[in-house]
Amino acid sequence: GRLSEGNILLTCILSLMQLLFESSSSTVRASVCVQIQKIAQAQGLKPGKLFSILKEPISEFLVEVFHKKPDLLLIERKDLFLIEVASSFEFKDTKHLLQTSVDVLVPLIVCQAAPSSSTVLNFLAKACDTSGRSLLVKNFKFIFSHLVRNCSQK
Repeated sequence: GRLSEGNILLTCILSLMQLLFESSSSTVRASVCVQIQKIAQAQGLKPGKLFSILKEPISEFLVEVFHKKPDLLLIERKDLFLIEVASSFEFKDTKHLLQTSVDVLVPLIVCQAAPSSSTVLNFLAKACDTSGRSLLVKNFKFIFSHLVRNCSQK
């Protein structure tokens, strides 16, 4: 209801996504997907609309997961995770999920400036059927804006 419109809603969704990522039980993972859809329904929203409302924190979570376990981007389990996230928010497939959030994901990946950033960026580029370079060029305005707004002066 009304209480879950603020931080509680975000906390619930991110907690469920964390469980989705960490759980090896297919039953738990399926239940998480259903719960995310039920939360959207309780808010009077379609799951895709809930995703768009929480796109930035969800994208931050995804980038954090990608950086924690970049080697999993090459393993089927990570694809399963992304498939389940896409399914939870009623995206057609992972490509649509990633394309919908690429404007938020790319700046977050670039700002990480970690050794795994290149791997994550290449994964995202491949998922979006483009090159890493093209992805950076197309999203430069988002990268620059993010850097100006969020990175401290040094």
